[in-house]
Amino acid sequence: MSSFITGGSGACIWADDPYDNAYAESLWGRLKAELLKDGVFLSAEDVRTEVLAYIEGYYN
Repeated sequence: MSSFITGGSGACIWADDPYDNAYAESLWGRLKAELLKDGVFLSAEDVRTEVLAYIEGYYN
């Protein structure tokens, strides 16, 4: 069972769970691999458009 810890700044973490961030890391790794396979983006608007299209396509 994990123990719950609060830091001085009010941040909360689970002390004994090494997999708590695995889903987020997997998402970012997959997102970078899928979206950056053709190179770099020319503008922030291109990034926003592609990320939203990826998320909508993945979840719908």
